[in-house]
Amino acid sequence: MPSGTGRVDIEVLQVQVRLGLNPRSGLTTMELVRDGPGSGWRLRAAVADTAA
Repeated sequence: MPSGTGRVDIEVLQVQVRLGLNPRSGLTTMELVRDGPGSGWRLRAAVADTAA
């Protein structure tokens, strides 16, 4: 994280994925966070939905 300027450079992606090719399987929503260019992505949260 940059310091001294008061600026925060964080990227957040929210993605939904489905396991395999089954259209009736539940979705999993994940939040991926990166602290700036050059740093790696990390998982902040994941929530699995139940299949209907």
